[in-house]
Amino acid sequence: FSVSKDPQRHILNGVYLAMEDGLLKMVSTDGRRLAYIFEEVMNAKTKKKAIVPTAGVNLILKIISGDTKEENIKMGLSENQIGIAFDDIVILSVLIEGSFPNYEQVIAPDNDGFLLPRPKWSIVINNKEMLNVIKRFKAMTDDDFIYGLFFSFDKNILKVSATATGIGCVEYEVTYIDKPGEIEVPFETSLNSEYIGDVLKNIEEDFSVFEFSIPSNPVLIRPQGNKKYLCVVMPMKMDI
Repeated sequence: FSVSKDPQRHILNGVYLAMEDGLLKMVSTDGRRLAYIFEEVMNAKTKKKAIVPTAGVNLILKIISGDTKEENIKMGLSENQIGIAFDDIVILSVLIEGSFPNYEQVIAPDNDGFLLPRPKWSIVINNKEMLNVIKRFKAMTDDDFIYGLFFSFDKNILKVSATATGIGCVEYEVTYIDKPGEIEVPFETSLNSEYIGDVLKNIEEDFSVFEFSIPSNPVLIRPQGNKKYLCVVMPMKMDI
């Protein structure tokens, strides 16, 4: 969901894949958000890097999400192709030529996935509650208007609001669980509602950790208790 659709930025029109040290790492970004995940792999004997185009990724996802007999899949990389094999199916996709940006400038290269600089404080939010808030905001209009979610912290309360020009403003109070570190209140930042929704819809856990530093810095979102997957979202009007 965080792959760029801008044809002028073809390097970002796919998912970066790296096999090294027994890990498979995957990264995608459109310059305003970034998604990162890693998993352990079996029999990874070599280091390989590639950028798989969105069409190839979607095809692989569509087929392996069906009724497959094999628990594991096999993957191979050449200079210009990726191959996926399982059951009696083999999928081949060409690769995007070029060098992917250094994503480690955005997240630390360790498994904790902290931002650089590390966040000052974090909160734990119920995913369904936040998704319901976003759904209510979108119900304000009948089009695909993208709302900026205005996050405001003060006196242990998180207020999330959105404004639609000519329609009005809606505000909700969102429950959060804990508060490691000190929040410098009042704290205010604006995040793209579509980006937040995309992140939360792709998290299987019930709760997510939102990590903050200063209002102009990116927000890191990860599943509670899972450090293998994380997303970075820039405040509105800023780019990674």
